Amino acid sequence: MSSGKRLLSIVLCLAAVAVIGPCRFGSYSVCTRCGEGRGTSSRQVPILAISYWTTHRADQTELSRVVSATQLVGPHDHEWLFVHGNTFPIFSCALGRGGAVASIARSAQVAAFVKNVTDYDSPAAARRWLGQILDPNSSRNFFFALRECQFPESGFSNKAGYKEWAASGLQALAERMAERSTED
Repeated sequence: MSSGKRLLSIVLCLAAVAVIGPCRFGSYSVCTRCGEGRGTSSRQVPILAISYWTTHRADQTELSRVVSATQLVGPHDHEWLFVHGNTFPIFSCALGRGGAVASIARSAQVAAFVKNVTDYDSPAAARRWLGQILDPNSSRNFFFALRECQFPESGFSNKAGYKEWAASGLQALAERMAERSTED
């Protein structure tokens, strides 16, 4: 094989490795302002872990759909909180602080709660709750406290039902969150 063909073969092999892989890092993050998720995939130079190609995929969650539809959060720069990631071909896992936030953002019950507060109380009240819901320090407590306060899985279909629950439910929710935060 001539040196020109050998060089071309080497270049083509390196190009194939660069395009196909074999090293990649995949991760998932969640925005702490709107609840949108984002999947990221980065191709990396083998051994050096230097990314040369990165793609992102937006993931609308139950909560981010409600936040967008009700315009609770205007246009903003996302504040991404790392949830998890993994590598290939050497399988390893990385876990971040965003696991509870990502779970709560996918919850239909939490999305229904935010929608009901927005529609039947006020957008300002919904924004206050949203801040706690998307805070990694309180999101887990919120999720369990909401269930303990027996907020319906799909929310309320009318203002009267919501107001009846809210008369005692919102105070109980705040108290349960406070109790849970002292237990942590």
